[in-house]
Amino acid sequence: MRVLNITGGRKKQRQDVEDAVKWSIKKLNLHRIRTLELNFSLRKLKTLYGQLEQLDDNRREFSIVLDKNMNTENIIRTPTLNTMICLGRKRQID
Repeated sequence: MRVLNITGGRKKQRQDVEDAVKWSIKKLNLHRIRTLELNFSLRKLKTLYGQLEQLDDNRREFSIVLDKNMNTENIIRTPTLNTMICLGRKRQID
């Protein structure tokens, strides 16, 4: 089961993150991953653009915190797509 939770930020930011994740799943052929839980949180960060934490290796559960003060392009390009690319690489290693 794939779960995508997005909290915080503005409605447009949440929609942009959701669209980027769905596009990444399709483009990187991650649709084969049956168990994936992504928890995105858009918050005000002082020193980071984003942070990724793997919560459970067996269930592929991840917590991603993004700086909500970034512009739309940076929210999509920097942490969101990098996270999905890391998932794709991990899938190839497994």
